[in-house]
Amino acid sequence: MNENLQQQNIHSELEEAREQQRLNIPAKRLLEKLVPIPSNILDLQRRWFWELLQNASDYNDSVDIILELQENKIIFKHNGNPFRPIDTENLIAPDSGKDSEELKDKDMIGQFGTGFISTHILSAKITVEGVIKSERIQDSYSKFKFDLNRLQYNDKEALKKSIQDSSKELNQNVQTIDYNPKEFNTVFTYDLTTHLDNISPIEIVNKGLEYVTDVLPYTLAFMPKVQSVTIDNQSNDFFQSKSKRFSIKNRTTDAVDVSVVTIGLKENEEPEEINLKIFNEQGTEIIVNIQQGKILPYPKSITKLFCSLPMIGTEDFSFPVVINSKSFIPKNERDGINLSNNDVPNRNIIKNAVVAFSKLITHVSNESVKDCFYLLNCPTIHLKNETDKTWYKTNILDKIKDLLLNAKIVDSYSERILLKDTLFPYIPADELQKETHLQFLLSFYKSVTGFKPNKTPEEINFLNWYNAIDFSIFTKNKFTVDFLLDEVSKLGDLPTLSTKLSDSTKWLNELIEFTLKYDDNFLDKYSIIPNQLDKFLHRKDEINWDEGIDDSEDGLFKIHLLITGNDYKEILLHKDFEINTTLLKREKSKGNKSIAKVIDDGFSEFSGDRESKSYLTALRLTFKWFNDSGLEIEELKEMFKWFASHRPQLFLETFDDEKRDQAFVIVQSGKLQSLAKLAESNLSDSEINAISNNVNSIKELVQIVGQIGSMEGIMEHARELLEDKLHFDYLKRIGENVELVFKEALLQEGIEAEIIHQGWGSHDFEIRNTKNGQSMFVELKSFANGSTEPFKFAVSQAEKAVKTPSRFAICMIERPVSDGEITPDFIRQNLMYKENITDHLKIALNDNATFNKIRFNPNEVKLFVNLREDVRVMVSKNILTDNHLLFNNLIANIKTQII
Repeated sequence: MNENLQQQNIHSELEEAREQQRLNIPAKRLLEKLVPIPSNILDLQRRWFWELLQNASDYNDSVDIILELQENKIIFKHNGNPFRPIDTENLIAPDSGKDSEELKDKDMIGQFGTGFISTHILSAKITVEGVIKSERIQDSYSKFKFDLNRLQYNDKEALKKSIQDSSKELNQNVQTIDYNPKEFNTVFTYDLTTHLDNISPIEIVNKGLEYVTDVLPYTLAFMPKVQSVTIDNQSNDFFQSKSKRFSIKNRTTDAVDVSVVTIGLKENEEPEEINLKIFNEQGTEIIVNIQQGKILPYPKSITKLFCSLPMIGTEDFSFPVVINSKSFIPKNERDGINLSNNDVPNRNIIKNAVVAFSKLITHVSNESVKDCFYLLNCPTIHLKNETDKTWYKTNILDKIKDLLLNAKIVDSYSERILLKDTLFPYIPADELQKETHLQFLLSFYKSVTGFKPNKTPEEINFLNWYNAIDFSIFTKNKFTVDFLLDEVSKLGDLPTLSTKLSDSTKWLNELIEFTLKYDDNFLDKYSIIPNQLDKFLHRKDEINWDEGIDDSEDGLFKIHLLITGNDYKEILLHKDFEINTTLLKREKSKGNKSIAKVIDDGFSEFSGDRESKSYLTALRLTFKWFNDSGLEIEELKEMFKWFASHRPQLFLETFDDEKRDQAFVIVQSGKLQSLAKLAESNLSDSEINAISNNVNSIKELVQIVGQIGSMEGIMEHARELLEDKLHFDYLKRIGENVELVFKEALLQEGIEAEIIHQGWGSHDFEIRNTKNGQSMFVELKSFANGSTEPFKFAVSQAEKAVKTPSRFAICMIERPVSDGEITPDFIRQNLMYKENITDHLKIALNDNATFNKIRFNPNEVKLFVNLREDVRVMVSKNILTDNHLLFNNLIANIKTQII
């Protein structure tokens, strides 16, 4: 009896030993995976959801997922395939991972490997509910429920005990059911009140879901089995994430449309739709978000590599777009890939990604997709081995760079241009504070764009391009201040610059102002400062402020040129560039005294031909300047010390023999003083000749003036006659163009009108509708530039205006100073139109009626009135020009009256 008891005890001990040995491996694996969790919060808080999503996706042809957020717990559930017995065992006692042989059974979800253990970052206790499908009995299904309690996660023996407890609970909670594949049978409940040391589960959930909602649309694009993911927040007090449903709206080989619906949308709110474009090369996919013809940025924290799921840790992988491949061989930590000589599959995938990227570039170029600056975001290579770096640069980055440079992906002001032809104005950031740098950068951009409008990005996206491009890679696209100033300097002068700019003066002033503020030393390095001859000079060259030097036609500049052979304007700052008051030091200035000294020295040191035309002209102009300057003689002597002291001798040099004889006649005539006044007058040579040729008429006029006592009356009448003639001549010149602009304007309104240019009587123009015979009458008055004189109307014109006030238009146009061509555009832009002056004209017509009664009185004794011209109605200019209307208003009124 004792012997049997001993044998039983031995067998029991052996069984216990076998059980402990069986538990050792999974307990050790649990210990290895659970202990590091509190130290890897930042990484794992972004991984837990993807581990659950992957397990739900594996081996399911189609699956929907729901994540419920409740107070103190979260529930992850899906409607995928049932568990196999081995799967439940792997949850309780984790094996090394998914067995490749088991993957062949695609009707079952995948074996739960060690990745699932990392979800214990949410809770030490997970309640698992699901359905098991029997592998021996066809269509036999059982539901189950058990807890995974890892609270003592750092105690191996306690973990063994937890494995035993979970297995026991599983065995006790298996119940046969009728299986409904549409129900969400698989449920994982995480108790947030039971957690590992130093972990805040609610914070972990919030951080994780913040990342999930950004990246999930891209993940769904790479996981065709997952049809939808719903995040249902039932406890807003604890969780920040909004309740949303992510689902695939449409899927093709090259595009995926993901619908994102916020649960509880207001009536008028539309669900968000994310249009993801996919480009594939031999199973390698790249993906971009293109909405309404624009590339949108990736979420800030998205990984650059996906193996269906985001490969967390690859956010800074050196590639401009997201790459997905199921064939990636990740590192053990799934935080990246190796690219050594031995990692041929990974290298080939990245090469295929370059080909896919070329397809993307072709698409955005052909379709003129905007905001392509997002395609330049390519972080630095993070490879430790120099050989690997060289391979990656040569085979990947250089090819990407070439694809980008040769693509039309930049929108300039007028057209789509190649990236390699694009110039990006550049200011080094390390030299300036952030705000100052931005101010200088935008100011410099404005200057460069004005100079090369078809070579720079349009303003709205300039900063986006600037911040996206890596100038260490795209070196030739960097356009510095040196480059711009050098190009301007090489143009040499303002006229040449004007061939490139519509307003070269304004542009260059702004460039100089920018340079003064940014680094004024550039003005000594590059010649961009115009002198008064339009030539560009350095600031260090001889260039001065112009302190009001006489610039009259025969003034000091001309005298200086004649006597020295040099143009004094060479050393003077262009007048249009005096706006930059700090451009030159104030002591660098030249005035009349400065140029006078140079002229005076020129005369005193003159060693050339004193009978040359240039020398004699200089002498005569200097004497004239003496007389016309209005300066006191003492001041002139100070300015022209040598010249003033030699005036008598120099004066004689200005005469040839014939002129000396003429001077003798003038002196002998005794009329020297009167002739001097005539010479000092503003009369031109032709006017003096006219006087000498009409001596008798002038004498008679002088006698008449002497008798009436004043010339003013005669002059006033002469001016009136002249104004009438100028007005008549002007209307004769512009008549055809007035007809033309009226006809064109009315045709645009759909009215065929006959324009009758009368030019006399009650009106100048009659505008007649050829279809109904209705007419509008226009009286056109011209006036001298700047004139304030009143307008005069014939009585017949005033009567016509009063009789048909709505059909009579009074128009005015100011005659230009120059005698250039009068174009139709000039008439449209300068014509003034006045209406509603009938009351003013009635007053004058009443006066005229009274005057006629007096004038034509039949009595034998009456007033005598001597009129040299017809009676006219005079209207103050202000009455007609103040608050006047424009050409378009006139056309609108004509249209109203004649249709």
